[in-house]
Amino acid sequence: MRKQNGTTIMEILISVIIIAIVMGLLFTLLIQVRNEDKSNQIQSNFVINQSTMIKEIEEDIINYGVKRVSECDLSDANINQSVLNPAYQSDFKCLMIEYAGDYIEDNIGFVMLYNTFAKYDVENGEYKGKSDTAKWMIQYTRGRYEKRDKLGIPDKQSWRPATKFMKEYPGYVSAEEKIDVYYTLATNGWNAAAINIPIVNGDGEHYDINLAFTFNGSDNFKCFQKNDNKVTCQCDGGILCNKTYE
Repeated sequence: MRKQNGTTIMEILISVIIIAIVMGLLFTLLIQVRNEDKSNQIQSNFVINQSTMIKEIEEDIINYGVKRVSECDLSDANINQSVLNPAYQSDFKCLMIEYAGDYIEDNIGFVMLYNTFAKYDVENGEYKGKSDTAKWMIQYTRGRYEKRDKLGIPDKQSWRPATKFMKEYPGYVSAEEKIDVYYTLATNGWNAAAINIPIVNGDGEHYDINLAFTFNGSDNFKCFQKNDNKVTCQCDGGILCNKTYE
């Protein structure tokens, strides 16, 4: 007579344990893939922000040329201090570009990196209200000062922006590194300059904004540094680097 074997409780338990282990491994793998996908998306957003910002500034540099660059502060661009996140006010980073084209009215550009709780009203071009979370912003604004005194010093309250280009960074940005401006002697009376605006995420990865251009040696090209020294002017070529302190 043939003996019939059934499934024992032990075999059922072993099967359940194996299935649980497999499901656990699959769930862990799914979380890793999801985190990796999120990390890749953040990195992609950093790269997109960098490339679009470079495109906007480079177009103005190519079209109008650069006369001088300088470190700037909130008052230069007529931005209220309340826009900044109080925890990161000292990390406000700003570079002012004065364009050489005498035929353009809006010949001043500001590149600014800062942390804010404020909401930006795109339609009206101003900040209104507060957001629940802080965010890092990169902003490029070109415009003009409508009033200047007899010495040519601008009335900062008369600043009028003509174009604004802003991007929100998807994660933390370190603003500790200085903006570097380099000059070097080229050939045939033309000289080269490069601007590096460091954009560093929380993992220490660089997504810098790098701008390179040439200018005529006879042009009045200067670089201004202020006391807080968030912009450094470096030179290779003697008098070609007209480094001036405000």
